[in-house]
Amino acid sequence: MAAGNAILSEDGPYSLIFWLEHFQDDGDWPAVMRTARELLHLAPEHPEGLRFLAEAYFRLEKWEEAHEVACRLVRAHPFVIDGYWVLSDLAARADDLERSADYIERAARLIPNSDAIWVEAARANFNLGRLGRCLMAADHGLRVNPMNIRLIIYRVFALVGLRCEKGAKIAAGRLLDLGVDADVLRETARELGITGASVARLERIAGGQMAELPAGSEAGSRRRARRALAGGAAALEEMSSQAPPLTRAQFSAQLAAAEERRAEVEESSGEDAGSDADGVADAEEVYYVFDRYRTHGPFTIGRLVRLFKESTFEIREAYVRREADDRWTRALEMEGLATAPF
Repeated sequence: MAAGNAILSEDGPYSLIFWLEHFQDDGDWPAVMRTARELLHLAPEHPEGLRFLAEAYFRLEKWEEAHEVACRLVRAHPFVIDGYWVLSDLAARADDLERSADYIERAARLIPNSDAIWVEAARANFNLGRLGRCLMAADHGLRVNPMNIRLIIYRVFALVGLRCEKGAKIAAGRLLDLGVDADVLRETARELGITGASVARLERIAGGQMAELPAGSEAGSRRRARRALAGGAAALEEMSSQAPPLTRAQFSAQLAAAEERRAEVEESSGEDAGSDADGVADAEEVYYVFDRYRTHGPFTIGRLVRLFKESTFEIREAYVRREADDRWTRALEMEGLATAPF
C-alpha cells in the first residue's frame, strides 16, 4: 500500500506523465522512452507508461521492442485502444495487412461513439476481399450512425459479392431513401475506391437486379487496403491523443480494481476444487466504463455505482458494458445506474 501511496503522490507518476507529454510534444522520443521506463518501474502495468513506451519504441524504429510493449499493453488492459494502433502499424509494416485490419477492428469495438473508425475497417476489409468482415464492420458502424452513407455503400456491395440479393436490395433502397444528392453519392463511392458504384447501378440493385462486384487487380486492391489501414491507424492514434491522462481518482479506482481482482484470483486458487459440485464458484460480473476517450475497469456493479456517485466518471457522457457483452450502453440508460441516486 505504501508503494500505491508513492505512485499517487504529487511527486510520483503524475509529474512523470507531465514530462512524458512535454517530451512527446517536443518530439524527444529518447526522453519519452527513458521517462516511460521510470514510470513502469514504479507501476509495472500503468497504461500511460505502456502507451508512451510503445509509441516511443515505434518512433525510434525499435520494431520488436514496440511489438513486445504493445502486446503487454493489450494483455494488461484489453479494453484500451492504444496498443492496437501500434500493433496495426507494425503488422502493416510486416506486410501482414489482414492482421493489421484485425487490430483496427478490435480497437473499433472499444469505441462506442465513433462510426468513422468503422469506415476504415470496412474499407480495408473490402479491398482485401474479406466481404464478410467488411459487412460486419459496416453493421457495427451503422449501429452508431444509421445514416453513414459510406457504410451503407460498403454494405450494399459486400452483400452483392456475397450474393445476398434481398439484403443488397434493402440496403440500396435505404441508401436511395436518404435522398442523398446523386453527385455526392457518386463522389463518395469513388472516394471509397468503388469506381463502378454509379447511382444507376445502385438503383438497379434497389430494384432487385443484382450487379457484379466492382473488380480490380490484386495489387491495386492491396494498395488501397494499405492506404485504408494507414488511415485507420491514424484515426486511432488521433483518438488516443485526445485522451487526457487518467485523473488521480480514476487511476486510484483502477489500482483498487486490480487489487480486488488479484485477491479474488489468489482466493479462488487456494480453494479446494472438490469443495462444491462445480469446482469453482461463479465470479461476480465485471463492468468497464468508456469516459473521456479512455476505457476504465474492470469494476463490480457496486463499485461502478460508487464511482459514478463520487463523480469519478461523468454519467451524462460515459458508456458502460459488461465484460461479456459485445455492445456499449450509455451509462444513463444502464439498468442499475439510471435509477441510482446521484
